[in-house]
Amino acid sequence: ASRWALAAILLLALALRLWGLDFGLPHTEARPDEGLLLHRALGVAGGDLNPHFFNYPSLHIYLLAALSGLYYLTCVLTGSATDVSDFLFRFFVDPSDLYLMGRALTATMGVATVALVYRAGALLDGSRAGLSAAVLAAGAFLHVRDSHFITVDVPATFWAMAALTLAVQHLQDGRRATLISASFLAGLSASTKYNAILFLPALLFAALSSPLPGPRSRWVATALGAWALAFAAGSPFVVLAPSSFWADFSYEWQHFGRGHGVEMGNGWLYHLTVSLRHGLGWPLLSAGMLGMLGLLLRRRPADLLILSAIVAYYVVAGGGGS
Repeated sequence: ASRWALAAILLLALALRLWGLDFGLPHTEARPDEGLLLHRALGVAGGDLNPHFFNYPSLHIYLLAALSGLYYLTCVLTGSATDVSDFLFRFFVDPSDLYLMGRALTATMGVATVALVYRAGALLDGSRAGLSAAVLAAGAFLHVRDSHFITVDVPATFWAMAALTLAVQHLQDGRRATLISASFLAGLSASTKYNAILFLPALLFAALSSPLPGPRSRWVATALGAWALAFAAGSPFVVLAPSSFWADFSYEWQHFGRGHGVEMGNGWLYHLTVSLRHGLGWPLLSAGMLGMLGLLLRRRPADLLILSAIVAYYVVAGGGGS
């Protein structure tokens, strides 16, 4: 019964994320960030592995580049494009196909995130809790909306949710592989969007609370090593072109502190009463807060791990400009 229920929830999540996927096309300014990422991806697909852009990390650009390369090969094999010049001409005349492919990747990662929410909930409290959490995630407004566009928010959330799910599993199964995998996936999340580094404390908590034998320092070092390896693998030119990285990253850091030029008051209160209220809706926000209270009262290691991820992110997010 749980499998059928989960399948129905995932079909709902998929339908919500595919409906209107062609919004705005062939016009490309419905979400300006899309063109920025896709054009960088085409540059990478053309042979220049350095994206020359570090306001975002590079992992999702590389994924889009791989997808664009596969589409190019398909066009050549089917005869719809004769060479690179013809392919690029088709793109500039009507970019809809490549935009739809990039959006479909985001939507797929969005649906997969709902499945991960189910898995995490089931690990924490059984299949009924997992199904309840999945239903709420399937219809979460901001997640549904952002699953329609070529942006990094939903992909970063997918990698982060995969990492947290495996971290919870590690605290239950005590296997080294789950700790390393969770840390690696957390690194991929940060290599998709920088602010996902805020989930690193949760991974370190998993390492410190690990049932594995031996000194805690060994498992903390293991987690940090896997995280760093994944981050560097997804964004290698952060290491290979540090001055370019630092220039773009510093701009983003200053922008975070300044905000968008409109003073909204206390960031933590504003996010609670405005951003989260409208982005999630009161039912989902209330359920989340009640769930956090339950985790705090129960205080098992896995409960505290999830809480540490939420609190670390919220504390920093509320400290930035509005």
